[in-house]
Amino acid sequence: MFDSLFLLVICFLIVSYGCTTLGVGKLASIDGSTYVSHSNDGDEYDNGSLKSSTDPRLVRVPARDHQPGSKRPIYWAKESYKRYVGYDREVEAYYPEKGDNISQPIGYIPEVGHTYSYFEETYGVLNEHGLMIGESTCSARYGTLAKDHGGVALMSIDTLSQIAMERCKTARDAINLMGSLSEQYGFYGPGSAEGSGESLFVGDPNEVYVFHILSDPNGTSSIWAAQRIHHFAVVATMYVIRNIYF
Repeated sequence: MFDSLFLLVICFLIVSYGCTTLGVGKLASIDGSTYVSHSNDGDEYDNGSLKSSTDPRLVRVPARDHQPGSKRPIYWAKESYKRYVGYDREVEAYYPEKGDNISQPIGYIPEVGHTYSYFEETYGVLNEHGLMIGESTCSARYGTLAKDHGGVALMSIDTLSQIAMERCKTARDAINLMGSLSEQYGFYGPGSAEGSGESLFVGDPNEVYVFHILSDPNGTSSIWAAQRIHHFAVVATMYVIRNIYF
């Protein structure tokens, strides 16, 4: 059954131009493992010509210690190559080359004393504690723009996933952190043809959740929800949580 299911998914991805994510809970895998996957399909076309391409580089961000009172810079989520240029991530692939402009923060939040090591591409992927994330953009009723780019919101799904990787060990903690940060500092989506909302599968070795988020009507906060996945779920650029039991 799983072989047939994954074959169908692979066939779908060949003709898809939007990100597709899969989440597998402990009750659906043979050995009780959890899984999260993500096809990062972010190219933008205009009349058949490629305008921009999502930055596909996979890099490792090191664990770091921070001085009391430090601030974490927040950058505009450009997503296209090069998604970030600078030194403060301590990733050699991000160091500037001749002709590069250094990325400038659009804001800051309080830093924590220690941040974990993790892998990232456009989004945070997997950290040293087994926290894992996959992303799919979704259509949304509300949308806004980033601070210094026409709006006041500070948090994108890229930034939220990175901060979760830096600070969290479990999926549940990551969801609560991303939700609270987006409420406090505002959430903005990519504003692509798919829409301005976002969805993540957020997993750890014990649990997998689907997390949905969009801007609030005023563009200063967020609306979000999450649901635990015990078996198997797919998000293909469309929200899948339909009922919320408060």
